[in-house]
Amino acid sequence: MGTPHRLKNLYHQVLPFVFAFVFAVLFILEIFSPGLHIYPPVGAYIAFLAFLAGLVTVWPPEHPRGRTAWVMVFLLIAALEICNLYRDRAEHDAIQARVRKEERDSFGAIAGRIEASIAKNDADFQATMKQSGNILETTTGGSSLCYIRFAFRGNAATVVVLQIGNFPLSDVTLTLLDNDNLDSNNLPRTLGLPPIEIGTLPVNGSRAITPFGVRWEMPSDKHEKRFLASFKARNGAWDQMVLLRADDKSGWHFATRIERNRGQSKLRDLQASNKVLYQVIDSGFPGSVTEAVWRSFSGRSVWCSDCR
Repeated sequence: MGTPHRLKNLYHQVLPFVFAFVFAVLFILEIFSPGLHIYPPVGAYIAFLAFLAGLVTVWPPEHPRGRTAWVMVFLLIAALEICNLYRDRAEHDAIQARVRKEERDSFGAIAGRIEASIAKNDADFQATMKQSGNILETTTGGSSLCYIRFAFRGNAATVVVLQIGNFPLSDVTLTLLDNDNLDSNNLPRTLGLPPIEIGTLPVNGSRAITPFGVRWEMPSDKHEKRFLASFKARNGAWDQMVLLRADDKSGWHFATRIERNRGQSKLRDLQASNKVLYQVIDSGFPGSVTEAVWRSFSGRSVWCSDCR
């Protein structure tokens, strides 16, 4: 009979206070030293609480102090379970945040590699296109031009064709018209002059010509002379107006303008402004050279290289 009595006293007077002390210590550690606390899986406290509740229900405490102690035990277990739930949710949120960050970093790295690959492909494409364009422009002549230049010694002139631009010119032909002797009543004869074959002009190259096999001598009784030239090459066609003027002190001077070839121009467009591609006027050129001077070339409105 002594052993059951001791067990009964242990249950009613000692066990609830031991549980209350243990769970109170665990609660204090949870609040003030979470790093020292060993966390059981979520639901473990509730399972233990259910076991104690069943035990107390089957074997109710006899003393008020024991009942109070059991109530304290239940409250502490419930509080520990609530803390455990908050801790588990915080860990879950931290894990999810880390996973999202890793996913963003991984996606950013992949996107960066894709962008770098696209940029490299675009740079390679641009380089290829530039190289192809350079090859094409080298073959056709690109935006290069050429023009006739008069170099004077007294009244005698040496006439050369000069290349300007970054690419050589190929299959160049020149047709020349004396603007001062334009026969407006017989345009087929005037524009039927044979072309001069220039051929290929390298970059910054030149070629001397003697149009129609005659020596160029400027008229001694005139102080101005005008010519019109039309060029054709692989890269297109352009027209040149040449204005020569002389004074009594320094002799003849050279001025020229190159314009885009009009091609198949309509009558209403013949007097319209044309695109100027190049213009040069010698230093000390006598008189003024205005837009009206260039537009006054009588052959300008009938010169059409593509229509002959």
